[in-house]
Amino acid sequence: MQGGPGLKSKLLLGCILVLALIVLTVAMAKHRADARADAEFAEQIRLAKSEGLPTSAQELAATIRPASPSENAAPIYRSLKFQSMSVDAWRDLDRKLTFEPSAHVRTDAARALSEQSQALALLDRGVALPHCWFDRDWRQGAAVLMPEFATMKAGAKLLALRGSYKAATGDAAGAIAEVNRMFRLGAQAGEEGLTISALVRDSICQIGLQHLAWWALAHRDEPAYLAAVNRANERLPKPNLRAEHRDELFIILSLVEQSETPEGMKQLGIKEGDVPAIAKVLARFVDSRRGKVQIVKAERERWAALEQPQSKMAESIDRTTQDLYEGLVAFPAAAWLYQALEPEYDPVAERLPRWTAGKQIFVAFVRALSKPQIPRTLDTSDLASPFDGKPLRYHFDGKFMSFTVSGFEEDGKSHTLTLPPSGDPH
Repeated sequence: MQGGPGLKSKLLLGCILVLALIVLTVAMAKHRADARADAEFAEQIRLAKSEGLPTSAQELAATIRPASPSENAAPIYRSLKFQSMSVDAWRDLDRKLTFEPSAHVRTDAARALSEQSQALALLDRGVALPHCWFDRDWRQGAAVLMPEFATMKAGAKLLALRGSYKAATGDAAGAIAEVNRMFRLGAQAGEEGLTISALVRDSICQIGLQHLAWWALAHRDEPAYLAAVNRANERLPKPNLRAEHRDELFIILSLVEQSETPEGMKQLGIKEGDVPAIAKVLARFVDSRRGKVQIVKAERERWAALEQPQSKMAESIDRTTQDLYEGLVAFPAAAWLYQALEPEYDPVAERLPRWTAGKQIFVAFVRALSKPQIPRTLDTSDLASPFDGKPLRYHFDGKFMSFTVSGFEEDGKSHTLTLPPSGDPH
């Protein structure tokens, strides 16, 4: 017996109701899951703030000390310009002034310094001020540019050239004063305290310290240089890992947010074709809300890892970096840019050992130059490498001094300070 039209209509209506119920159930489940993820994200943000991690532009800006206009050197460095002569030419003159001096070299250096007189005047004004506050618009997040640091580092090299000129003309006090200006410039570069700020500070301080060592070796009859090396090495600012990386959570969250809009993509300089297609496919299988939760959790764990003993830090950072990338899978453009900007390996765990290794090199240098004659061998048994515990290696062949901290590598090669320098010391 076949059912009539009424029965078919009832069956169809029943199927529709069942399907609607399934859709409604799935939608409600998703809504509840989204609500739970949103609540967990809010809790993770609360925890991050309580632990001292800025999560917004306003919070990050509040961690940077402002400066009044009368105390602020930032506008000076933003206006700093150099004449046509390249930094490479300064370096060549700089080295020759110390290790291949001649009347011709001094004349060329004097001319170069004269050409840069306006820049030098600005540098002198800048380092005389107590603070440097760039008052950046952190609302731009990952798109914030920091061109001033390259200018400041070039300025340090110009001050170094002026110092080498003074050393070559017998003005030891004047040369040391130039390095003190460089240290002031470095301190100003480091006032923001973030990673690039701290690295530029350290780089400028190293330029100054190496120049003092140059002059101590080239002018052994002037003890003030060796004393200045020892004093400067003792005062090198120690890296503060948590301060340097306190911006990372905010920057990554802003990167995620910006990467989700055409305007933000343009601001970040990301073109649609830049992002690999496979990354876009994978993102479809990852819940973006859960991805944000994982990003914050990973950054909180990374923040905590920066206080761990050196022996555990690298492993913890590797793990949290993997967790971070898993969270970023949900945001393919952000993941692509973050990976493009990161180095091949994370150097954070080596930051403090490298600082210690650098100090050890100059301790050994002072020890060697304190002898009446430069020794061919040196007792360095107390200078144990922070990487593998082996003593620092020292060698003098009658012409070149070399200092190598075991396990301290750069680009796969042992890091060695050689004096006189055979290449670029900067």
